Amino acid sequence: MQKRSDERRITGNRYMIAAAVMISALTAILDSTIVNVSVPNIQAAFGADIDQITWVLTGYLISNVIIIPMTGWLSNLVGIKRYYMFSQLAFVAASMLCGSS
Repeated sequence: MQKRSDERRITGNRYMIAAAVMISALTAILDSTIVNVSVPNIQAAFGADIDQITWVLTGYLISNVIIIPMTGWLSNLVGIKRYYMFSQLAFVAASMLCGSS
């Protein structure tokens, strides 16, 4: 099988790349767990029924559906490292804002 000439090969320390991928997977799992666990607390705080409060989870899932297909395009646009770092910083900032509210 012949490689395409336009393929980019990611070079670098394999262990650091694996650690970055694992941290990303961990934050994604952590974020979805936080959303699922916090639904009853949000429901109690707002006095909403389950049909109204599930829109929180629906909004989270819709945002994932929008951004995940754009990941390849955005990483090609700004670079894989920059996109990864921006994503992690945005996650931390949004988590801090959610925690402070």
